[in-house]
Amino acid sequence: MEEQAETVETQDDATDGCTVEGLVGLRAAILLMVGGWGIGFGTAALVSPFLGMHGTTAVGNTVGLCLMTWLGVRFSGRPAIEVLSLRPFNPRLIPTMVLMAFSGSLLVAEVGNLTEEILPVPDDLRRMFLGILQAEGLGQFFQRAALLSLMAPVTEELMFRGVIMFALIRTYGGSRGVVLSSVCFGVFHLIPWQAAGATLIGILLGVMVYRTGSLFAGMAMHAIWNFLPLLLVSSLQDVTPEGYGFHSGEVSHLPVPLLMLSGGLFYYAFRRFWIMSEASKQLVEGVADVESC
Repeated sequence: MEEQAETVETQDDATDGCTVEGLVGLRAAILLMVGGWGIGFGTAALVSPFLGMHGTTAVGNTVGLCLMTWLGVRFSGRPAIEVLSLRPFNPRLIPTMVLMAFSGSLLVAEVGNLTEEILPVPDDLRRMFLGILQAEGLGQFFQRAALLSLMAPVTEELMFRGVIMFALIRTYGGSRGVVLSSVCFGVFHLIPWQAAGATLIGILLGVMVYRTGSLFAGMAMHAIWNFLPLLLVSSLQDVTPEGYGFHSGEVSHLPVPLLMLSGGLFYYAFRRFWIMSEASKQLVEGVADVESC
């Protein structure tokens, strides 16, 4: 009996090491998200008397996500460079990223249009979205670019493709870890019209980080993806196709030929990325360690 008890305790310890090693699993991801929301909303409430709507949102998200990322790394018991995949990536991938972002953003925009057909966007929310992308003057354009293409990509990637995806991959494996972390990314946005598109974008970013083994690849792609609609809606309105982004009035859809062209370009760019990149040995080895426990 004593031997059996010792065996059970040993098995419990081993299971503990595999499933509760720091922050691992979907429950940990949910706790990190809830913590990010709580701290973000609390911080936003404190700074709202001093900042505008966009500044308040940016500061709240930055503080919430950075603090939860720090806690996630802290409790993981592993080096930050491993948890966050802080490794360089091949800069020759950047032109392919630009092509993927341009073609992919058109496809995701149409997903948003279809969502809006089912669930119309309230006028106040529509104006808020337009206000984010429509910059008046060069100074406001650079301010929006800093928020959308610097602060958001860095903080969101650290949290979702860093701590959360690392935890989920070690628990559920590569494919499921990428998908689950992307669903978390979509849900975190809270707004239904963003959730579907954010989930799809999250899958793409997760695949990129997993393949390259570099969170910086995800940050770069995220920055490019966020910058393109800002550039098109703010500075290139005359050439922006109808149905791209949030417009006032009735829902518009992108032309079918443009969607077909975008799909072809995205497929070409993604295949090129897949060939140029290689799966992350570090992440694969981490999954193998869990499966061997």
